[in-house]
Amino acid sequence: MNKLQAVLFDLDGTLIDSEYFYFKNWAPILKQEFDLEINYEDWIRDFAGHTLAHNVKRLVEDYGYDTTEEHMWKRTRAAYADSNMSGIELMPFAKDILVYLKENNIRIGLVTSSYRSTVDTVLGKHGLLDYFEFFCDKGMCGVPEA
Repeated sequence: MNKLQAVLFDLDGTLIDSEYFYFKNWAPILKQEFDLEINYEDWIRDFAGHTLAHNVKRLVEDYGYDTTEEHMWKRTRAAYADSNMSGIELMPFAKDILVYLKENNIRIGLVTSSYRSTVDTVLGKHGLLDYFEFFCDKGMCGVPEA
């Protein structure tokens, strides 16, 4: 058996516990835009863990609302900008795993559909950016800036 040489991590739900953050930003938008009230359980069942494109398709096809991905992108990004994303906590044992991998010289990368600004804000708050050899995010793949 070959020795483990690298581990790739996702961000949301793997390293950070972000679902409640997204719920508390989407719920007021859904209420204001569509008079759709959802609770956290609804969010987890119907929207969590999916891309913006998937969620917009769900709003249009399953709920019959008139909206676009561009419109919802603008609304959600404005809400995220007004929220304290640095308050998002780590998943249990996330830092322990990164420490273990780094101490054992196993390469670590992050592959996420989130934007790099989200990665920098949340992982930076927890002092974890230096654990990663490279990032593939919504914008691009590359090595961390020095």
